[in-house]
Amino acid sequence: MIDESKIIIACKEGDHEQFALLYDAYVQKIYGFIFHKTFHRETAEDLTSETFLKALEKISTYNPKKASFSTWIFAIARNTVIDHYRTFKSESDIEDVWDIASSDDVEMQADARLAYERLQKHLQSFTTEQREILTLRFWQDMSYVEISEVLGKSEASVKMAASRGIAKLKKEFFLFLFFSTFFSL
Repeated sequence: MIDESKIIIACKEGDHEQFALLYDAYVQKIYGFIFHKTFHRETAEDLTSETFLKALEKISTYNPKKASFSTWIFAIARNTVIDHYRTFKSESDIEDVWDIASSDDVEMQADARLAYERLQKHLQSFTTEQREILTLRFWQDMSYVEISEVLGKSEASVKMAASRGIAKLKKEFFLFLFFSTFFSL
């Protein structure tokens, strides 16, 4: 485990090569978070790079008393995605980014991909906030406190939204399994 506070201090003092350690520690998590927002590998790669570039440029403004580095970098990633969709609004609405990933994504196995596509279909009926909360909680393994800091919401409202989202997902999956089994007979 790296000592983030020492690395951040070194970066603030001008030793930007130390930032590579933070990059290595967070790049996969940030990429995964952004990919779940864009479902496009190249876009996710570009926005991940942009996120880390912004973080490096703004490292001197990071205040560990306000939030953990993890929360701070995820907030930058979230804002980078929002900025991306605002800039390219004519091409795609942010509400439409939950479409299924393109078929050229060879990294996913067939069975896992099918389950993932079903999940994404169900998540389309969720609000943007519910999708973000569930993504941060289950795909990025963030605590409710961290999620509340990233989204600027209270911990209680994040927990409630997650609970409602999980209940809705369970209900929709149950109905899907019931009807797909019933009608396949």
